Amino acid sequence: MEKSFIDQFMLANADNLDKSKMQELISKLEELPNSVSDQLATLQLKKPLTNFIISFFLGNFGVDRFLMGQTGKGILKLVTCGGVGIWTIIDWFTVMGRTREYNTEKLISLINNFKGNAIGGNAFSANRVQEGDGQIPKIGE
Repeated sequence: MEKSFIDQFMLANADNLDKSKMQELISKLEELPNSVSDQLATLQLKKPLTNFIISFFLGNFGVDRFLMGQTGKGILKLVTCGGVGIWTIIDWFTVMGRTREYNTEKLISLINNFKGNAIGGNAFSANRVQEGDGQIPKIGE
């Protein structure tokens, strides 16, 4: 991938990503083909400040955990009213870092998905190529 796109992408998303993994992300992005740059440019990352505000006002109900995909913890936080408020207060100090980690893991997962499709393809396209008749393969074939 072009260095200028990587620099622009990292600059635009620096506040939303884990700073300790920036070099790892840059090296992984450099290995990707230019064809995935459009998909990366439209990637929706969560804003740490927005999640902090949500946690501050709706943390007792577990909304911040639900937004991060932590359904179990969200339900537990909802049932216990934020751990009688203690869990909510702790989350005020950790929610921004957890949001950055969530975004970083989301980006790494997407990069690995692109790499996997570029190297091995997916089972759907592999079956279609092997059959050679242009038919959509049936499940289980």
